[in-house]
Amino acid sequence: MNTKYTNRFKNNILKPITAYFKIKDKPLKISGILFLLLIFLSISTIQAQCSSEPFPNQWTVHEYQTNPYTAIYTFARYDLDGDGLNDIVTGGWWYKNSGNASDNWTKNTIGRNFGNIAHVHDFDNDGDMDLLGTTLGPSGKEYQSVQLVWAENDGTGIFTLHTNLPTITSSWSEPFLAGLAGGNFGTGGTYQMAINWNGAEKTHEPIQLLTPTANPTTGTWSLEDISNDSSGEDLQAADIDNDGDLDLFQGVNWLENNGSGVFTTHSTGLSYGSTPDRAQLADFDKDGDLDAVVGQLGYGSDPNRYDLAWFEAPEDPTETWTKHLLSTDVHGSLSVFAADIDFDGDEDIIVGEWLGSRRLMAFENNLCNNEDWEMHVIDDSPQNWEHHDGARVIDIDNDGDLDIVSNGFKNQKVVRIYENLSSVVANSQPIANAGNNKTITLPTNAITINGTGNDPDGGNISYSWSQTSGPSTANLSNSLTANLTADNLVEGTYIFRLTITDDENDTDFDEMSVTINPEQNTDIPLVNAGSNQTIMLPTNSIILYGSGSDPDGGAITYEWTQISGPNTAVLNNENTTELTASELIEGTYVFRLNITDNENDSAFDDVTLVVSPQENTDLPLANAGSDQTILLPINSITLNGSGSDPDGGTITYEWTQISGPNTAALTNENTTDLTASELIEGTYVFRLTITDNENDSAFDDVTLIVSPQENTDMLIVNAGSDQTILLPTNSITLNGSGSDPDGGTTTFEWTQISGPNTAVLTNENTTDLTASELIEGTYVFRLTITDNENDSAFDDVTLVVSPQENTDILIVNAGSDQTILLPTNSITLNGTGSDSDSGSITFEWTQISGPNTAILTNENTTDLTASELIEGTYVFQLTGADNENQSASDEVSVFVSATNSLNQDPIAILNADVISGPNPLTVHFTGSNSTDDGTIATYSWDFGNDDTSFVENPSYTFTTNGTFEVILTVTDTDGNSNASSISITVTASETTLDSEIVLEVNPAKEGKARILLLNKPAETTIISLHLYDSAGRIIKTFNPQTVATGNNTYELPISTLRDGLYYISIDLNNGEYEALSLIIKN
Repeated sequence: MNTKYTNRFKNNILKPITAYFKIKDKPLKISGILFLLLIFLSISTIQAQCSSEPFPNQWTVHEYQTNPYTAIYTFARYDLDGDGLNDIVTGGWWYKNSGNASDNWTKNTIGRNFGNIAHVHDFDNDGDMDLLGTTLGPSGKEYQSVQLVWAENDGTGIFTLHTNLPTITSSWSEPFLAGLAGGNFGTGGTYQMAINWNGAEKTHEPIQLLTPTANPTTGTWSLEDISNDSSGEDLQAADIDNDGDLDLFQGVNWLENNGSGVFTTHSTGLSYGSTPDRAQLADFDKDGDLDAVVGQLGYGSDPNRYDLAWFEAPEDPTETWTKHLLSTDVHGSLSVFAADIDFDGDEDIIVGEWLGSRRLMAFENNLCNNEDWEMHVIDDSPQNWEHHDGARVIDIDNDGDLDIVSNGFKNQKVVRIYENLSSVVANSQPIANAGNNKTITLPTNAITINGTGNDPDGGNISYSWSQTSGPSTANLSNSLTANLTADNLVEGTYIFRLTITDDENDTDFDEMSVTINPEQNTDIPLVNAGSNQTIMLPTNSIILYGSGSDPDGGAITYEWTQISGPNTAVLNNENTTELTASELIEGTYVFRLNITDNENDSAFDDVTLVVSPQENTDLPLANAGSDQTILLPINSITLNGSGSDPDGGTITYEWTQISGPNTAALTNENTTDLTASELIEGTYVFRLTITDNENDSAFDDVTLIVSPQENTDMLIVNAGSDQTILLPTNSITLNGSGSDPDGGTTTFEWTQISGPNTAVLTNENTTDLTASELIEGTYVFRLTITDNENDSAFDDVTLVVSPQENTDILIVNAGSDQTILLPTNSITLNGTGSDSDSGSITFEWTQISGPNTAILTNENTTDLTASELIEGTYVFQLTGADNENQSASDEVSVFVSATNSLNQDPIAILNADVISGPNPLTVHFTGSNSTDDGTIATYSWDFGNDDTSFVENPSYTFTTNGTFEVILTVTDTDGNSNASSISITVTASETTLDSEIVLEVNPAKEGKARILLLNKPAETTIISLHLYDSAGRIIKTFNPQTVATGNNTYELPISTLRDGLYYISIDLNNGEYEALSLIIKN
C-alpha cells in the first residue's frame, strides 16, 4: 500500500479502506472477518484530532511546448522510462522529468498515429507502464477517434504500437474517450477498463468493459456492454457501498457491482445548470464513506451553470446524496482533483476553469474544525490559459510538497507545471517510496528493487527492507540501503516493505509487489485471422485473409469455422489461409481461424464481419439556410429555406420556433420563406420540417442572433503593432494613436507594464514613445488615453529584444526513411551535411535500435552501408561535427519486411486550403500527404463537374455555384488504390449597395473575415486595419499588405477570437476612414 501521504493522517487506517485496497494500483479484496475488523478499527479512529497546517501560498508556473492539436487527458504520476521520476504524458507525447520543474523537459512522441492517451497501466506485466489511447482523428479534429490502440513500453520510454483491439462504430458527433476507470470488476480477468464515449448518452449507447487478452500482444481484446445508463462523461471506480468489489461513479448516478460484473444503476440526485462532467471520490467529512466532488460544463443560460459543489454520501449510498455548495462562480469546472495539498489530514479540492477568467484555484477543507471550505486562487491566469482534464496534483519535482500539472483544450494547448514554492512545514513526516510493482519470468529469479526516501525538513534518514508476504524462499541483501536485492525467488507474488526513519525518529513505510511468472512456453503456434471487415449489400460475399506460423518450424494445418451470425454462410477453402464466405445477409458474423502444429499445439483468432443494409437514399432533404445576425433596432427578418425529395415526390413545409428570449411573430410558416418579427435581443433557433408524399420527414435548424444597438461613442486607442529589435540596437520609437468618436479632446500617457529592466522613456505624454537602454527580453508598454468626459481606454504593445544572431548553423540530414524486402538484406543510406560558415565537417554513423546489430561500413562518410539485416525496424543516426566543435544529428529508419509480406493499400489523404467561398472560388488541393508501404504511382482528381487532374497538388477554380464532391484516388506501383473526398461549396458573392467598403459575410465564420472594396479605383488601397472589442479596446492590428488577397479583397484571420461583437477601423490611402461592425461566430 502506498502510504506516501496517508501516514500524515491521525486516522490513517480509514483512507485505504474507503479508497479500495490497492498495492501500487493493483486492487486487493479483503473480505470476511478481517474486513469487518478493519472497518471497526477505522470507525474507532474517526474521532481523531484535527491538524492545522498553513495552506501553500507561493507558486510559480512553468510552460512547456505548445501541442499541435487538442489533447483530452494529462497524466503525471507514472515513471515511463525507469529513472525513478514521474513523467508527464498527454495526447501523443510524453515529457521526460529532468528532476527540476524549471528545466525544458524533453518531449517524446509515443508512436506514429498514436493520437490521444486515455489510460496508463502495465498491461503485459513486465514491470513498466504501458499506454492505452486512440489513433489520430481527421485533420483539425485529431482528438476525435473511436479506434483504440495501445503502446507497449520497453522500459525506457520507447513504445511499440498494437492495434489488436475491437473496432468501434458510432454515430456520435464528437467522439472521444470521455471517461475510463480500471480495476478488477469480477467479470473474468485480473484487470479491466470501464469506458464512456463522449456523446454516448445522446444515442443511448452503453458503458463498455474492455478486457485485455492473456498475452495482450496477440488475439483481440474483448469489449462487452455492461450498462445502458452511460452519462457520456467521467467515470470513477471505487467500492462505494463497502461490499468488497469495485463500483462505478458517473456524477448523476453510480453503478452498483453485484460482484460478478452485473451493475445496477442508482441516482445520486445530482442537479446542475449544465452537463455534470469531471468527478473525484474522497471521504471529505471523515465519516468512513466516500463522498464526491463533481464539476460541470458551464455552457448555456441557466444561472446555476457556474455552481461547484461536493456531495455527501448518505449512510445508504442508494439514497439521494446531499449537495454542499462550494462556489457559484466557477466557470467550466472540467479540471477537478481531490488531494491533501496542505498535509493537514483531510482532502482538499483543486479546480481549473476552462471558461471565464480560467483561474486555477483550491478549496481548503476545514470541516474537521467545524469550519467551512476556504477558496484560494493559486493562479489568476493573466495568460488566459484553459484548464481541461488537468489540475493533476503530484509531487512532480520530489521536493516533499505537492505541485499541480495542467493542460489546455482547444485554444491554449500548453502543458504547464504549477510548482509549489511554499515552505515545507516544520518537522514534516518522512516520505517512503518502495518503487513500482515488478514482474519477472522464470528462469530469472533475482531482482534489485530501487526505493527512495525523503525528509521534507531536511533530516537524515535510514532504510530498512523486509518481506511481508509471499513464498519463504527469498534471500535479501543490502536490506539497510535504498536498493534491495532479492534472489532465490520462485513462482508466486512477494510483497516487500521499505521503512524509513528520520533523525527525529519519525517513520514512514511503503510496499511494492514482485510477481514471479512461470517459464513461458514459446513453442505454441501463432495465428492471425486478419482485420475486421465491413461490406454493404447487395455485395454478399468476401474473402478473409488469415495467416499462421510455428516458432519452432513445424508444419501447421488450418481450419476456418463460423462462430456466430444471422444465418449460416456458405464457406469455401476452409482448410487454407484464405476463406471465401458467401450468401451473406444483413448482420454481424464472427469467423474463427484455428491452426494446429505437428506437436498438436493449437491456437485460434477471430475476425468480425459486418454486413450493412443497402443505403436508403429516398429520404427528403431539408435546409433552413445559413445562420443569421441582425442589429437592433431592426427586429424582423425573412429566413429562406429549401427542401427536396430525391425520388421526386411532393413535399410540404412547416416552420416552428425551437427557442429564444421571447415568442416571435411568425408568418408564411408553411412556405420555404419564413418571416419572423417582434424580435428582441438574444439568440433564436427556428426549425424547418419538410414531409414528402410517403410521409418521410426531415428537419434543419437555423440560428438567429439579435444584437443590441451599437454604442459608437467609445474611445479608440492603438499602441501600434508588436515589435522586435535585434541587439546591439537597444532603443525604439513606438507610434501609437487614439481618437474620441464624439469629437472630444484627448490626453495620452505611456507606461511600462513589464520587462527585464526599467527602460528609459521619453515623450510619454505624446502618441510616439521613445524607449531606450533596452536589454535582451520581452517588454510590454501601455498607451492610455483619456477624453474630456474622463472616459479612458488603453492598449498594450509587446517589444521583443532578441540577442545578436548566431549565423553559424550546422545542418545534418540522414535521408528519407527506407523499406527493403527480404532476401535483400543490405542497403546504402545517403546522408548530407553543410556548415553555414563553410567549415570542415566530420561524419559518424551509429545504429540506435533494431532487431539485431547490423554490419556497418563507411561509418565516417556521408554514405553508410548496413548489411546482414533481418526482419524488423532499424534506426540509424548520422552525426556531423564542424571545426568549431559544434555538432548536429539526424535519424533515419529502415523497415526490413519479410519476403511474404502482403502489400498494403495506399491511404489517400486529401487537403484543401478553403472549402467554401464566393464564385469564382480558387482552391489549392494537396494530395502529396497520401501514404503507402511502397510507392504511389498515380494521383487522379475528380472535381465533381467532369473536370479532372493527374498532378499531386493541383489548383482549381470553380466558376459555378453549388456544392461539389472532389475525389482523390491514389494508386501504388502494385495496382492497389484508395480514395478520399471533400465537399467544396461555391456561393454567390453577397453585395451591399449602400457602402463602398463591406464585409462579404457577417457574422464571420470558419475563422476568416473578408473585407471588400467595391466601386473603388484600382489604386485605392487600405493602409491600416485595427480590430477593437465591444468595450473599445484595441485587440489586434493587421498589416494590410499581409492580409491582402487581390482584387481589392482583404482576409482577416479571426479563428482565435471568442464569439461576439467587434469593430474594425479602416484607413485608406486617399484619406478616407471607415468603421465596420463585425460579429464573430466561429
